[in-house]
Amino acid sequence: MANDFLKWVVAPLPYSVFWLVLSVLLIVGVIGWFIGVVVWTLPVERLRTIPVVRDISARVLRRKFSAAVGRVTENYRAGELNAREAYAEMSRILRNFVFYRTGVRAQYMTLGEVSQGPAAAAAPVVKALYSRQFDIAPNPDVAAAAAQVRSAIQSWS
Repeated sequence: MANDFLKWVVAPLPYSVFWLVLSVLLIVGVIGWFIGVVVWTLPVERLRTIPVVRDISARVLRRKFSAAVGRVTENYRAGELNAREAYAEMSRILRNFVFYRTGVRAQYMTLGEVSQGPAAAAAPVVKALYSRQFDIAPNPDVAAAAAQVRSAIQSWS
């Protein structure tokens, strides 16, 4: 009689490989998320010293600041900005880009300081924006200035 119940006792079923793969992916995802949060919150000065992150950061900064220049151009075309405000905004964007990319506090520098310091590559564009900002031209060419600023941002090394 005891042998009759033994036919119902079986070994446990093995776990599916799916659960192992899912647990490994979840662990890798959580670790990646933590690493991403740490890298995302690092100061820019620290990001410039990490080899792989430096290149990714440079691409992100180029894309971000180029898009900001595009928004200034769109706002000018929509009539939300006049030409003088558009040039001033593009100058601010370029100077902030130089700061984030190099650490040189170009936002607070005069044109002479920009041209003589480590941010000298941005000096011709800053000078052109200065002259256009205070020029009283009947037909300002904001699109050409935006293209010049974008070119400076994209070619920055």
